[in-house]
Amino acid sequence: MPRLAHGADFLGGSEAARELWAGQTEYERERKSPALGFALELALPSLGNFYARAPEEATLTLTGLLIGGFFLADGYGLLCEAVSRDDASCKHKTFSLVQGWIFLVGSRLYGLTSAPMNVSRYNRALRARLGLDSSSTMNVLPWLGADTAGLALALRF
Repeated sequence: MPRLAHGADFLGGSEAARELWAGQTEYERERKSPALGFALELALPSLGNFYARAPEEATLTLTGLLIGGFFLADGYGLLCEAVSRDDASCKHKTFSLVQGWIFLVGSRLYGLTSAPMNVSRYNRALRARLGLDSSSTMNVLPWLGADTAGLALALRF
C-alpha cells in the first residue's frame, strides 16, 4: 500500500485519490522557490536561471553581460590601449559606452525577471507531469497513524 508523507497507510479510498496524494507529495518535494531563484540570480548572474533549469536563458544573460563588457571596454578605450602603443590616440567612444551600459543593465534586468518566471514555469510543468493541473476535483483520503485515524481532504485545482 502507498504511504502518506507522515508515515500513515491508506485505508482504502479511490485509486485517483491515492495518485493525487502521491503526486502532491512528490510536487512538494521537487518544486522550486521563485524567491530563491531571484535571490540566486541577484547574487550571481545566470545562477537563478540555472536553478530554474533554464540554461538557454542563463546563457543569454551571460552573453548579454559579455557583450556589454566588450562595448564598455571599447568605449573607455581599453581595447585600443591593449592593441596600440600610443595611449594618446585612444579616446572615449560615447556610442560604445551607451551600448555597453544598455547591454549590461538590460541583461541584468532580464536575468532578474526571467529567473522567477522560469521557476514558476518549471513548477507548472512539474504539476502537469504529475497530473495535478487538471480540472478541479475533491477527494477524501482515509488514513491511520500509529495513534490517530481520520480523513484527509485532497483538493485538485
